[in-house]
Amino acid sequence: MWAMSILGPSATERRKIVWDREYAKHQNQVIVMQDITAKWATEIQQHNSERQAMNADREEWKRERAAWQAEAKERERLEAEGKKLDLEKRRRELEREEEEEARKKAGLRWQDPRPDEHCLRYGTRRYTSKLENVPEGYSKLKACHETQAWINGRWSTPSQCDDQGLWGGIVGTWVVDYEEASCHTFWEFFKDKGCTAQGSGMRRIESPLKNLYGEDDGMRMCASTPAEFHGLRFDGPHSCAYWGKYGYWGIWFIEDGSCK
Repeated sequence: MWAMSILGPSATERRKIVWDREYAKHQNQVIVMQDITAKWATEIQQHNSERQAMNADREEWKRERAAWQAEAKERERLEAEGKKLDLEKRRRELEREEEEEARKKAGLRWQDPRPDEHCLRYGTRRYTSKLENVPEGYSKLKACHETQAWINGRWSTPSQCDDQGLWGGIVGTWVVDYEEASCHTFWEFFKDKGCTAQGSGMRRIESPLKNLYGEDDGMRMCASTPAEFHGLRFDGPHSCAYWGKYGYWGIWFIEDGSCK
């Protein structure tokens, strides 16, 4: 027994050695945990600082956003008020311009429109007149185009305006295609002249033009006088001819199966 205690440690000593090792290991773990805990505390403190800074930034952003929205709203309000003021200013300017134009136009009038001696075409006559009392500085041609004349029971503005200078003045021209009975030429009768040629499929119809006055352009009146015959309607003949003492004649060529 004595020999064994000299050669090797006793059980108590072995347990003490193991315990010392375990204790040292535990102490190392404690130190490691303390380091980890210290790092956590540092990280938590850093996180809290960052969160506080973020919250401060967020509050600052909210204040800046609110200020920007208020500024934008104020800017929109000022722009809207500016537009209203501009519109009101423009409205007043237009009113003044309209009043001034009305004063200038109040004295405008046409001399009695004078009809041409001849018809322009079927149912149509040209009239001309000189514009009076055009104010100084007022657009003469504008006044011409906007001033109406009483012709054949209707008010009408001219279709053409011409500035003929100091002596000729402003002359308006009307092309009147209503209430011009003397310009209503007509076809007296329709004469069947037979087939134009055997196998042509076309028949020739002729008619003398009536109610034509000496100053009228016979060819133009002939070409524009409408016709109705054989259930057909034409705005004018296919051709016109002047046959001396027999006057002006209209000529039509119509399809006819019996001419084939």
